[in-house]
Amino acid sequence: MGPAGVGGGPWCVVGYADCDGSGACSTFIDEDPLHCGGCGRPCSAPNVTSGCYEGRCTLAACAPGYADCNHSPLDGCEAHTVTAVENCGGCSNRCSEKGWPHVSTYDCREGQCVAKTCEAGFGHCSTTASDGCEIDLQHDAVHCGKCDTVCHTLAWQKVATYQCAAGGCTASTCATGFAHCSATASDGCELPVASDPQHCGGCNTTCGLGVPCRNGKCTKEGVLVLSDTQSGADLLRDTIVSTGVFGTIDTFNIAAATPTLAMLKLYQAVVLMVVKVGYADAARLGDRLADYFDAGGRVVLSGTAIGDLPVGGRFGDPKGSYLLTASSGSKQQSNDSLGILAEPNSPLLLNVASLNVASCLYSVVTVTGTGTAVASWKSGPPLVIRGVVNGRNRVDLNGPSIVDNNCWMGDGAALLRNALIYQ
Repeated sequence: MGPAGVGGGPWCVVGYADCDGSGACSTFIDEDPLHCGGCGRPCSAPNVTSGCYEGRCTLAACAPGYADCNHSPLDGCEAHTVTAVENCGGCSNRCSEKGWPHVSTYDCREGQCVAKTCEAGFGHCSTTASDGCEIDLQHDAVHCGKCDTVCHTLAWQKVATYQCAAGGCTASTCATGFAHCSATASDGCELPVASDPQHCGGCNTTCGLGVPCRNGKCTKEGVLVLSDTQSGADLLRDTIVSTGVFGTIDTFNIAAATPTLAMLKLYQAVVLMVVKVGYADAARLGDRLADYFDAGGRVVLSGTAIGDLPVGGRFGDPKGSYLLTASSGSKQQSNDSLGILAEPNSPLLLNVASLNVASCLYSVVTVTGTGTAVASWKSGPPLVIRGVVNGRNRVDLNGPSIVDNNCWMGDGAALLRNALIYQ
């Protein structure tokens, strides 16, 4: 045997051994990680570069993204600091202890703590992880329901400002004169409540048939009855009152004077019924009726006003644009009734089911210009004539006493109401 440190096993100097069977004590078992403390005792652990010191295994260096957080060489660098929520980015950096606002659970991503789930109704929308779940997604109009939902960019119709309610964008305020009444938020402020008689001033206010909505208020319109006899004017006025649709209803005797344009403009509609006396000034009245119509008023001619006692001036000019019929006189008719309904669904015939004649006078007319017969008497002459004059709807009625129960019987009041509100 050779001297210790040169020859075989038992004679090797302390700290050395013959681990390769060469007969030489060439293995320094105090520092050799493959033979640490003795032959065949390798130092090996997960995620680590191992070392050997004084015959004991040591951890020389952890693999990138790992750390030895329990200080045990047996399991190496056991903590994956890239994803471990209790050792995120380093040992003992516990994400669960961050206490960020409204965070339910945490995650570790690329060695950084982040919010994994938020409390109901909250979200993390910033680029700073420590903000936590900082946004109230239920009420924040800039992050409504989701981080990237900005309500004011939606451009819904007539919406002035937006709000976020229960995680959904809705209209907060509407443009003046509009409101949101539907169950669909994206409709915006879809209804003109300043002028819509079905939603006047608000979603649930209905004005009723023939009552317009003006500036958000149901406003019954005014009617002026023009007639050449007071008895005829009173009869027509009483019938209009009975419809319950109109507000101010006045009469004016055109056989005695001619109303001024300023007077006519006090009313939204004018009905002219001539019986037998005629006009104080047919031409002047016709000019004023034309001016009144052009200013937005509604004019209904009835009876011999479209027959053998026609109004004059611009309104009554056969070559003008206001008349809907041409007359060849008048006729006494007995036992007549409502005949052909050319437009049965017309608003002019709403609630008009019957009209019957005992013995009365009406005009013999033919439809001209833009005129169209909506309904006719059974004997043939047109009863309801509508047309478009200067871009606006207009209507005339053929029957001087169409609401006189001594002459016509039936739904004359409804017919007159429909004519006065037609526009």
